[in-house]
Parts: sequence; C-alpha cells; structure tokens
Amino acid sequence: MPGVEKRGVPRDLPAWFQQSLDCVHCGLCLLQCPTYQLFKVEPDSPRGRIYLARALAEGGTAPSVVLKEPLEHCLDCRACESVCPSGVGYHLVLEGARETVAGQVPPRFKDRLKLFFLDAILTRPRVLRLAFDLLAFWERTGLRKLTRLFLFGGLKRMESLLPPIPPKKERRLPPPRSAPGGKPRARAALFTGCVMTELFGRVHYDTLRLLLLHGVEVVVPQTQFCCGALSLHAGSRERAMELARLNIEAFPRNVDWIVFDSAGCGAMLKEYGRLFEGTPLEAEAKAFASKARDVTEVLVELGIETPPGRVELKVVYDDPCHLCHAQGIRSQPRKILESVPGVELVESADPERCCGAAGIYNIVQPEISERLLDKKVEEVRATGADAVATGNPGCMLQIRYGLATREGKPMEVFHPVEILARAFEDGRTRR
Repeated sequence: MPGVEKRGVPRDLPAWFQQSLDCVHCGLCLLQCPTYQLFKVEPDSPRGRIYLARALAEGGTAPSVVLKEPLEHCLDCRACESVCPSGVGYHLVLEGARETVAGQVPPRFKDRLKLFFLDAILTRPRVLRLAFDLLAFWERTGLRKLTRLFLFGGLKRMESLLPPIPPKKERRLPPPRSAPGGKPRARAALFTGCVMTELFGRVHYDTLRLLLLHGVEVVVPQTQFCCGALSLHAGSRERAMELARLNIEAFPRNVDWIVFDSAGCGAMLKEYGRLFEGTPLEAEAKAFASKARDVTEVLVELGIETPPGRVELKVVYDDPCHLCHAQGIRSQPRKILESVPGVELVESADPERCCGAAGIYNIVQPEISERLLDKKVEEVRATGADAVATGNPGCMLQIRYGLATREGKPMEVFHPVEILARAFEDGRTRR
C-alpha cells in the first residue's frame, strides 16, 4: 500500500491503522462472527469492518451514518481474535473507527441518549446509587407491577431485562479492609465496578469471603469508579481515560492483585496500559494492568480449598466473551465449579457463542440481540441443566431474561463464585 511502511504507521494515520494492515483477509473470522452469521454480508463481518475502518483512516470514505451502522452492529465480542492466525487486534481497530466516526458524525437522538446514560448516570457512582434507590422504591411500593400494565415494545423489554432490585445492604461496597485468620498469604484489592455493585453486590461479598477463606487480605477502595469499558466501546476515549485515571489513583500500589468478578470490567482493566501508551501515566497504568486478575484465576492459582458442604446442582457453564476471547480464561471457572461437591458440570453445544448482551448492546440493538439470545437459550436448555453459571453481569442479566421469557423449566443464573461460596456456607451451617 503506497505510503505505508511494513512496520510503523505514517504520521497522518492513527495508531490503530497498523492493526488493520495485519489482516490477511483469510476469512476465518467469518465463521465466528455473530453478526456475519446472522446477515451473511461483508460489512457485518470483522474483515468487512476492517476494510471500512481502513478506508476511513485513509480518507477513501467519509464518516457517515451509513458507515456508522455496521460498526454499531458489532458486539465487540472478540471471537474473531480467538481464531485470527495473524493476531489482529480487531478491537483496537473497532474502537479507533468508532471514535473517529463519533467525533465527525452528528449524533442522533439515540446516540445522545446513550451518551447521557453513560456519562451522567452509569459512570457516576452517587448518581447511579440514587437511581437504584429510586428503582428499589418503585419496586417496593408495587409501582413496578402497575407500570408493567402500561409498557409495550422496547420499554416492556427493558423492564423485563431488569431483575428484582437487591436490598440496600447488598448494594453497599464491602468494608475497606478485611483480614483473614492467621498470616495473609497475599494482599488483594477488589474492583467492584458500577452495575455489578448495584445488581450483583452479593457476588462481591462471596468473592470477598472466598478470598479470606483462602488466606488473602482484601482492601476495597471506596472511591473507585466504573472501569470505562462502555465509554470506550461507544467511541468516547477521553471519558474512558478519565475513569481509568481515577481508578489508578484510587487503588493502592502495595497489593499483589487487583481482583475483579466481572469479565467485561476485567478485560478493560487489563488494557489500561495500552490505553495510556505514549502518555506520562503509561508506566503506572501498565503496572496496574499487570496486577488485574479474575477471581477464578486467583482461586485456582492459590489452590481451591475443598468446601465442607454440598450443592446438588446440574450446572452448565457459559463463557463470557470478554473472559474467554479477551482474556483467554476458560478452564479456571470450570475448575471452580468442579471443586464443589454435588455439582454436575455439563457443556452446551457452543458455550463461547455470544448471548447478545455485550454491555448495553441488548438495549441499543434489541433485534439483533434477541436473535442471538434465542440460539443461546436453545443450547442452554438442551443440556438439561438446573442452572447456568457465567462470570459477567451483562451475561447474567441477558441469559436470565432469555430463560424467563421463553418456555421451559425455570433455571437460575449464578456467578461461579456464588456456587462455591454456597458450599462453604452450607458446610458451616451444618457444623
């Protein structure tokens, strides 16, 4: 390609452009891409989007709503990266292209609404907490049941996606510091995120208990923020960097690990170093990212203690995209489940198939999301399992919604640590 060196990027082209040059157009990604499998058109494939992004960077096409649509269709599940023989960092190309388009194409009403939700609510802990307090009041007073009578279409679906609001005690951050009995084996800081705290705070407490049981001292920074992933995926890199900087400042340096229990957050935390490349914060961001660990990684590394209790449950594990594809973590959550006496672990036909949650994709692209969810629910039910385990809040919400709104026997959805923690809790109760 004229003007492009084999290594390096011309001064007038963005840094992510090099990743687009690594693509050899082999087409292996097409078999893994959820949107290509649905539409069978090149612009809705990773390869096609790379062509579009390259043309955008080189000035061969102008940013437009037409160009924006296939970029928005992408779930950023990164399944293409797992099979790419050239190691293309597709997500870097996608994020760069989205940022370029977002900066040059006037936002539509739905774009403004999405950015308001991200910038004014989701990424501001106090505002988010207030929003969930109001939702809890709405539910507790019976207004939620009444509201359902008047909802239709997309609003009805959004309400169905929202699970029962947990009590306030479950939506509080764990204590700032917790020490195990005896000399600590390690010291960790717990990342709690945004929606994870408000809807699945119980998972944080189970993560904390399991770390303590395995001899880990745990600190929980009380001034931490959203990881920034949703902002970055929406093309708002500056906001993502602002949130990342606040987290880097909030977390102590003298810890062995920064532990997370949300796959999407974890993938972002591990990318902080890349996010700040070429800035004064690069070294500190890379040090932060090097300590980021999924809770299942940490427990397996420590050696999982055999719980004293049993959990009689047939469980199918579903791989969150940002755990298996973005982080390469597949065996550790399964080892967690296999360590629980009484648990029968079964596999679905395609556990790495995206469920269609993808952050807030199931809200902004509901039609595509529903089609992907149909296949996921079909595969989960075919296993005959009693429950689903998965390690990401978006996946937990999406699969729960899918199971509840489609015919079949009731199935619960858990985080893997919840099942392990229950076995420890049941054992203590019996004693």
